Amino acid sequence: MAMTQRPEPRLDSDFPIRVWGMDSNGKSFIQHVRVKNISNQGALVSGVECELKPGEIIGVQVEQKKARCRIVWWWMPVASTRMGCSFWKGKSVHGRKL
Repeated sequence: MAMTQRPEPRLDSDFPIRVWGMDSNGKSFIQHVRVKNISNQGALVSGVECELKPGEIIGVQVEQKKARCRIVWWWMPVASTRMGCSFWKGKSVHGRKL
């Protein structure tokens, strides 16, 4: 089975970020989670404790850099919730081209 080719490189990572916004029940949240990989257009985030829906916009912060992300997908297996997000208007939080 052939793997889908990604449109851009992803950097395997493991660093903390802060996320905030409204969950799928309309309640506000602020949480510290971890980025597992990142690209110029988005990130794979692990450890989100609230339910989010694809299409929702959340805020993210790494150190002093802030950006908005659109939730692309959200998955809650037994061990750890994961979500994929794309940076809003191409504004990344890692500050460099990959």
